Amino acid sequence: MQPSYGDRYLESEVLTASPQRLHLLLIEAAIRCIERTRTAWQRQDQDTAFEAITKAQQIVAEMLAAMKMDGAPALVKQVAAIYTFVYRTLVEAGLKLDEKLLADALRVLRIERETWSEVCLKLGTAGGEGEKPWSAETVSPPASPPQPAPPRYLTKAAPNDYPVEDAAGLSWEA
Repeated sequence: MQPSYGDRYLESEVLTASPQRLHLLLIEAAIRCIERTRTAWQRQDQDTAFEAITKAQQIVAEMLAAMKMDGAPALVKQVAAIYTFVYRTLVEAGLKLDEKLLADALRVLRIERETWSEVCLKLGTAGGEGEKPWSAETVSPPASPPQPAPPRYLTKAAPNDYPVEDAAGLSWEA
């Protein structure tokens, strides 16, 4: 089966995107999956809903796992707490089939999308029409912005370099 033009475009966009733009693409994909879940629940299509919410959970978990404590550990812990909340809310929504919980996760991810869109716009990596290139005269660069790591793929095992505690200080171990 030959890939469609949309698939080729997406592949090209991902391969040429900046780390900030990749993060924004992941957030947008998670939002689409959550909206697909809500639509499937309304149609009583549990199989499609399960696939969509599982995909959203995987995307958020990947964003959480890709965080590096190198630059600004305090900021990374705060962002990790946000994504941990979204992940746990998605899991609970999937278990309870609760649209309110789904809406809570969606609301947080939409705010994240706005934030990362602004970051991409200010750094000149928006990747779309109307993109404004970054220059020192137009925008002052943020003070040492955290650089999200490129997404790790499931086919490549990464060393466990993360502490066993999450951002709230809770241990993941039983």
